Amino acid sequence: IPLPPLNMNSPETKSLQGRESPVRDPPTLNRHHNINTPLCNNNKKGVGRVGLLSFCVLASLFYFQQAILKQVPRLGSKIETHINSMMHTIAHMNFPMDLATGKIKLPQTIKHVVIDVGARESDYLKKLELTNDEETAIFLFDPQPSSGVQLAERVAKFSLRGIEDEWLDPLKSNQAFYTKAALGENEGITEFNVAWAPACSSLLAESDENDFWCAKSDGKITVTVLTLAGFLPLIDKKGVTTAQHGGNHNS
Repeated sequence: IPLPPLNMNSPETKSLQGRESPVRDPPTLNRHHNINTPLCNNNKKGVGRVGLLSFCVLASLFYFQQAILKQVPRLGSKIETHINSMMHTIAHMNFPMDLATGKIKLPQTIKHVVIDVGARESDYLKKLELTNDEETAIFLFDPQPSSGVQLAERVAKFSLRGIEDEWLDPLKSNQAFYTKAALGENEGITEFNVAWAPACSSLLAESDENDFWCAKSDGKITVTVLTLAGFLPLIDKKGVTTAQHGGNHNS
C-alpha cells in the first residue's frame, strides 16, 4: 500500500524529531510465529518518523496474517481429495457425507443397499414403502423430469413417515435418496433419447431395425450422466452385507 509523502516541515513531524521512537516491539504470537521485524525491533534509538511508524504497523499486520494462515487449514483441504468428479460433487449436495472419509453416512441399522437405475416407478422403493424396512437404504437414479416429480415426492413422503413434529427422524430420513441423473460409462452432459413410453427412454439411440412401439423416439433432452463405478466407492462397506443393483435399459 503506497504511503503518502512525509512532510518534514509539518508541526507533527517536527514535534517528533529528536524524540525516542514511540514504536515498541510488536507482541509475539507464540514461539513459532514472531511478528517482530528487524527494522522495527532494532529501532530503539532511531529517529521517530511517521513513515517508519506506518511501515512497522503494516509489517506487523503482514507477519500477523502469515502466522494466522499457517495455523488455519486451507478451505477444503480435508475434502478436496474426495471431490474429484461430478459424482462426488453431486454426492455432497444430495447425500449426508462424512467429510473425513468421503463416504455416505448411513444409519447404523442399514445392512443392505439397493441402487435403482432408471427408477421411474421404482418397485424397490414401493417395497420399502410397504414394509418400512429399516435395514435397507435405496438410491434412485433417473434423468427424466417426468420421473423426478414422482420420485422426489415419494422419497419425501417416505422420509417423513411417522413424523408428528418438525424434527426429522435421523433413521427414516436417511434411507431413500433420489438423484436426477442417468448412469453410463462416462461422466458428462449428453443427449438423452426420450421414448414414446417414458420407461423405454435411453442414453442409446433407437435402432433403425427396432419396431417395438415402446422405444419410438419422442425427442431428446440434455441430462447429467454419472457412473456406477464412481458411486460405489461412496458406500461405506462397514456394516453393509449386501448391495443390489436394479434397473432397466434406460441407464
